[in-house]
Formats: sequence, structure tokens, C-alpha cells
Amino acid sequence: MVRKVLELENIEYSHDDGHQIFSNFNLTINDGETVGIVGSNGTGKTTMFLLSTGIYQPKKGQIRLLGKKVSPRKFNPSIGMVFQNQDDQLFSPSVYEDIAFGLLNMGFDNVAVEKKASKIMDRLNISHLKNKQPHHLSGGEKRLVAIAGVLVMEPEFIIWDEPTSNLDMRYRRRLIDIIKDSQQSAMMIASHDLEFILEVCNRVILLDNGQIILDGPPKKVLRNELVLSQHGIEIPFSLKQFN
Repeated sequence: MVRKVLELENIEYSHDDGHQIFSNFNLTINDGETVGIVGSNGTGKTTMFLLSTGIYQPKKGQIRLLGKKVSPRKFNPSIGMVFQNQDDQLFSPSVYEDIAFGLLNMGFDNVAVEKKASKIMDRLNISHLKNKQPHHLSGGEKRLVAIAGVLVMEPEFIIWDEPTSNLDMRYRRRLIDIIKDSQQSAMMIASHDLEFILEVCNRVILLDNGQIILDGPPKKVLRNELVLSQHGIEIPFSLKQFN
């Protein structure tokens, strides 16, 4: 039987100004799925992510992670999120302290923290940044440090919000390798970089106005030029050649 990792059931959510984002919204992500979420700006992608992590609380409906109800604004080590703007995630005086922060809050002792942090820095090839101040790093370096701070806690489910934004080709390729080598049970990725989505995802959802418009295999969804264009999305160049 396939294990359900994330379940959003009959979700209703509106902003404080009354603007409704989701109404009777349903989504299930299963074990082994890397789900690409595509859509133009303002379609509800980031809101859905913040609901899934418990940062936002739905007006109605239930959200379950690994079968357990997500508690609003409560730290949950089973889920991690890499924010679109890495500066929103980096706040400690040094790279090492940023990476160690989550582990210390999970109750690991200093020896275990050192071991885990060193291992993840080696994996991402950022050990040389250990004692640097995050705000002195390049955009690509900051992104890797933010990723390290999430991966080091070994969450079963990771959300990536526009992870390739402002990355050059070198860091973009490293990010692809990191995601492909990930040991997580499932992932959800929002990106306007559709070639990236094609390369790393095994399921794609087109989201618009808080509704799922298309849901299926990446090439099938991203070849649907008529529906994509109706929702402000252009098919990836690599698929145009064979469409």
C-alpha cells in the first residue's frame, strides 16, 4: 500500500483582507513523489506551502503529514522548507551556527551537531564557508547554506520554493544533483524554471486561482500547450521540439 506523506483535505483559506485563496482544496502527495508545482505568480503556490508547514492555519479542512495532523506554528522536524529568498532563512553570525541551529533546537548535543553539520557541509562542498558570515556570501553560496540547514535535520518531506531563482548554471546544476540524490520520502517544488521541473520531478501540478488545473506526469502536463497558455505558462523549449 502506498504511504501518504502529505494530505490537504477540503482546505479553505483566505487572507486577512478577505481574499479567498483556497476553497475545498484537496491534494495528496505519496511516498516517492517529487511534485513540481507550476503556475503564474499569485496562484497560491507559496500559500499552499505555508499551510503545509503549519505557518498558516486553514479556516477549514485538515492537513496531515505522515498521517499526523499538522499543528499550526509548531516546529515539526519531519518537514523542511527552503524559502525562495535565502536571506529569509539565514540569520546567525556564521554559516556553521546557521546549519547547527535546527539540530540544537531538536536537542542534539554539541558532538552530534558537529558531526552532522560537518557531514552535510562536506556533501554540499561548503566546508570552506564554515566560519564565514552568511551576509558576505554570494547568492549561490547562500542558497547552499540554506539548503544545508534544512537537509541536516533529515526531514522526510521537503518543500522547495523557487530554488533555482537567481542561480547561475553552475549552482543550478549542483542543486539538481542535490535534489536527485535526496533521501527524502517526498518533495514538493515550485518553480518557473520548467526545464528544471522536467529534470527533477516525476509529477507536475498546474495551479491557478487556488485550483488544480492539471495533474500528471511532467511531460504530459507540460506538453499541454493550450491549457498552459490559458493559465499564463509557456511549454518548455525542450518539449516544443517534439510537440
